[in-house]
Amino acid sequence: MRLKTKFLAAALAALPLAATMPSAPAAAQAVSDADAQAAGQFIDKLANDAFTVIKSGDPESRATKTELRSMLAENFDVQYIGQYLIRRHKDDITKQQYDAYMQVFPSWVVETYTNNLFAFRDANLNVIRAVPSGSRGDIEVYTRVQPASGAPIDAVWQVRKVGSDYKIRNMKVSGVNMALTQEQDFNSYISRNGFDALVSLMKRRVS
Repeated sequence: MRLKTKFLAAALAALPLAATMPSAPAAAQAVSDADAQAAGQFIDKLANDAFTVIKSGDPESRATKTELRSMLAENFDVQYIGQYLIRRHKDDITKQQYDAYMQVFPSWVVETYTNNLFAFRDANLNVIRAVPSGSRGDIEVYTRVQPASGAPIDAVWQVRKVGSDYKIRNMKVSGVNMALTQEQDFNSYISRNGFDALVSLMKRRVS
């Protein structure tokens, strides 16, 4: 697998799945320079923490996977992204289907992408800049991943302040929108096999 492909797969680990798109706040506040700077620091710290785990941990270790799972849950807007990725199916699935999907998702993400993340144990991520994006309070944090060998990879993190914390809502890697790509993959699978089949597939992969 090519290095860039591995990074794309690893990046998808940041994109949880699942069925009603939450509405934007009625009056989202403008992003200040201080907020943008803090968002950049948030991504910088997360990258350092994640690479510390990746470089020192074992990809087959339950403790390592648990630590990475906790990191994802704490720093990514799981509910928002999950609802976004199956937004087209929200009127077609039951609450039981939705709950089953959300229950298996965290384990599925870790099992699917942890090994890909370990391909970057010798890489470094640097924050280049952080700027406001749009009118809903989003911040784009531009970063560059430098592998031990090969060309650098540019990644843009979409961050929003939620309460007093910052949460990641999406990523673009080398210009590829991760949320849209994952949504298309899910839509394609569901159209061919049905929603229950998607959940069953996820369960098999984490069993």
